[in-house]
Amino acid sequence: MRFKIVKEQNALTGIPLPEAAEEKQKNRTRTSKTANHTGLLPDNLGKAIRLSVPDFSDPNRKLTCLEADFPIAQINALSNLEGNAGKPIYQMSKWWARRRSSVFRSMLIAAATEAPDDPNEASKLVWDHYYCNHQKAGSFKKLRVLDCFMGGGTTLVEGSRLGMQMTGVDLNPVAWFVVKNELACSDPEQVKALFDYIESQVKPQIQPFYTTTCPRGHKGRWIDVQSGEAVEIEPMDLSPEQRPRYRWEGPEVIYTFWAKHGPCQAKGCGHRTPIFRTPVIAEKNLSANFVELTCPNCTTNFHAELGETRMAPGAERVVIDEDMPFAELSQLFAKLLNQQFPEEFKILSFSRFEPKITYNNVVLSQNSHHDDVSRSSKFLF
Repeated sequence: MRFKIVKEQNALTGIPLPEAAEEKQKNRTRTSKTANHTGLLPDNLGKAIRLSVPDFSDPNRKLTCLEADFPIAQINALSNLEGNAGKPIYQMSKWWARRRSSVFRSMLIAAATEAPDDPNEASKLVWDHYYCNHQKAGSFKKLRVLDCFMGGGTTLVEGSRLGMQMTGVDLNPVAWFVVKNELACSDPEQVKALFDYIESQVKPQIQPFYTTTCPRGHKGRWIDVQSGEAVEIEPMDLSPEQRPRYRWEGPEVIYTFWAKHGPCQAKGCGHRTPIFRTPVIAEKNLSANFVELTCPNCTTNFHAELGETRMAPGAERVVIDEDMPFAELSQLFAKLLNQQFPEEFKILSFSRFEPKITYNNVVLSQNSHHDDVSRSSKFLF
């Protein structure tokens, strides 16, 4: 049994649309957004909930949560996640053996919160209130905390976020300078103005080293800032004082790989030989979702890949010899196919390439399915 997807036309592209695909997509989008967020956020996220703080001047005070129990399993899991995504405030300067902020935040909460009557509930109390807005609640605002070996300042930063009065000491002047700037107030407009000034001074001098041509053939141009017109110049021939007059509009180099060369020692030669084994700098096996199709004209079996399979737009692609014949469907049509048949075609992701309309009354067999096919791609110099 065979069927055709030829029922509706997309007004923008002219691609035949599956019946009611647009309405189904809207309903599924609304459902997926709700499903992605419901039940995943902590119950007390951002809430200003006051916690009971013991009187530390009383020698007979109750135990703190830290002295009773601690949510070590939850904090360990959270710490592992944090290790792969460092917080910006701790990236402003390198510090040796930087500790995870989630560990310090939880320890400060546990050390400042009075344990419940049942010590076994102390761990749950700390974890349940980990994501609360303690600064707004004001539970810890009268607590003074001293870190006499502050190092990179994780204790001071997390304590300040909790609303505590933090003091830090360290013999290392680098530690003092780092922490001072971590906790310093700053005017965003002033910071932006400083960055803009640095860019205006530095960019014209180094921009000529970062101009390139897009792998797809797109070329840039130099613009005369004073006249606003495109000009034909060679910026490397200009003096540093002349370069700020011209601005580059077009593709720019993102990464530059420097390779050392060894000059030949033979007399009169001097040839510079690159000191690396191969010009290939990256190699990766890519996965491609595809649909098995049969040509109704010649009965040839082939794979219709759902979108391009490349490491980067315009990158060279090497297809293994024993691979099955294949054709590439446009990104847009592949997406429409997935909207109509979400269970049959599991499309994982879509790149941001501009779609190429190549679909023309494709006939699918009823048992069409998706799978993975290996493609070998390489980046060359």
